[in-house]
Amino acid sequence: MPFYKFGEIIYLKKIEESHFVEFICNNFAKTGKKINPSQALKIAQIVECEPYYVQQLSHIVWINTEKEVDENIIESSIEDLIDQNAIFYQREFEDLSYYQIQFLKALINKVKNFSSKDVINNYNLNSSANISKIRKSLEHKDIIDIKDNIPEFIDSVFKLWIIRALKV
Repeated sequence: MPFYKFGEIIYLKKIEESHFVEFICNNFAKTGKKINPSQALKIAQIVECEPYYVQQLSHIVWINTEKEVDENIIESSIEDLIDQNAIFYQREFEDLSYYQIQFLKALINKVKNFSSKDVINNYNLNSSANISKIRKSLEHKDIIDIKDNIPEFIDSVFKLWIIRALKV
């Protein structure tokens, strides 16, 4: 492999919400369908501006819309998006340990200090040493990424699926 690790790794920033809003509104208008900017913003925000999911969710909303988008269409389209990916998420979820699931619950609940005694007790995470192992294993499984020492979900729709599955 002559070009393996040949170039510098470049980390790309997320695309700004405003660009997605304009893109979604313009493309709906081109097909004679109407979506307002706040609805387009909701689509971008619900999938945390992940381009693949913005496009997928926008497409589902577009398919479910006759002439004009309403909140019920967006909500049912979100459920459709989650359902379309559920088989992959179920398989991934079944490979998680109890502690990993508890960690993800804490992450969904926006816990910042995972090593605090309250968090360890409230989420039954066992110990701060265990938390370190959990973080590494979830990173290794490509479920979370650590940015500025803060864990976050890699896949925003998997996060939505877990919220729904665990009723968090």
